[in-house]
Amino acid sequence: IKQNGGNPAWYYLLRDHLGSITHVVDASTNTTLYEYSFDAWGRMRDPATWNPYAPSQIALSNPFVAGSGYTGHEHLPWFSMINMNGRLYDPLVGQFLSPDNNVQFPDFTQNLNRYGYCLNNPLKYNDPDGEWFITALAMLANMYVSTSAANGWQFNPAKWDWGSPKTWVSLLQSGISGYAIGSGIENYIKDTYKNLSHDFMESESGGESFGKNAEFLNDKIPPGNSPTVTGEIAPTSVNKNYGKFGMTRDGGLNPHFGKDFKGNLADDVFGSYSGEVSKIGLGPDLGPYAVRIKSEINGLNYFVDYGYLAANHVNVGDYINAGDIIGYMGREGIRNGYPTHVHVAIWRYLLNGIRGFVRHA
Repeated sequence: IKQNGGNPAWYYLLRDHLGSITHVVDASTNTTLYEYSFDAWGRMRDPATWNPYAPSQIALSNPFVAGSGYTGHEHLPWFSMINMNGRLYDPLVGQFLSPDNNVQFPDFTQNLNRYGYCLNNPLKYNDPDGEWFITALAMLANMYVSTSAANGWQFNPAKWDWGSPKTWVSLLQSGISGYAIGSGIENYIKDTYKNLSHDFMESESGGESFGKNAEFLNDKIPPGNSPTVTGEIAPTSVNKNYGKFGMTRDGGLNPHFGKDFKGNLADDVFGSYSGEVSKIGLGPDLGPYAVRIKSEINGLNYFVDYGYLAANHVNVGDYINAGDIIGYMGREGIRNGYPTHVHVAIWRYLLNGIRGFVRHA
């Protein structure tokens, strides 16, 4: 639907077997408004000559409907890239810009290239989210086995009784059940990987070994409420800047992505910014009572982590105001020889899951 002066105009989208949009048809006149063509790897080309378009031709002369094209994904014509949700894909080289998080089939050589697209078989498969096609394989396998059984365990599809309703009913039912099986496997794997990844990231949010998974930002945020009564930074006997934000450790070689506020055991810890409690417990380093609060600051969503608590005073889903007590200072996760303190880190997600940390004002 396209609004034109308040009156809706209807269009049909025609797709090929991979889900790529090939035609846009005006529903009122049944005339073709746009025609698109893509080579096997998704590079846009002239539908008449099959000559590849230059990036300028794609961006200026061939507008996409809702920005979608090859396999129904969003095109970024200014960069000659395709956004496949999980990862960016370059149709010129037929590979993703970043590796897949997992090797789904380690016994299949095509899957060992974690940048590869659809097992290097783009005319047969597509990749809905830039990561997985397990659902498609589960559907095909389930349809094949079930319909073979429906045809007296005949495993040659050419010899199936295609004129029998039983064959078609079996294909439909097994396709639906295969989709449920495959998507369930995908979701389980994704959730498992995400939880493992988040546990690792959370255990590192003190800042000592984030490496390439984090960076400092220059975001200017308003001063928040002090998480302690005094607001004093925790030093050590050999480094008075130990608890400060930035490159404050190991002679300026080691990043510290948060601030450490000193205090005593069982001191009140206050929320610096208003927001909703999104998680309790942030891995073995920050302790089981650490609190994460999601706060909107300057129109952006930030997470504020409070680590090393002896106990928390809130529950997941609670909304707290700046200055409310969220827990009590402890030593959960603090190594011997280091002062009692609460670690406060303020961060937001950047591209590719990288965390950007900002200074506690």
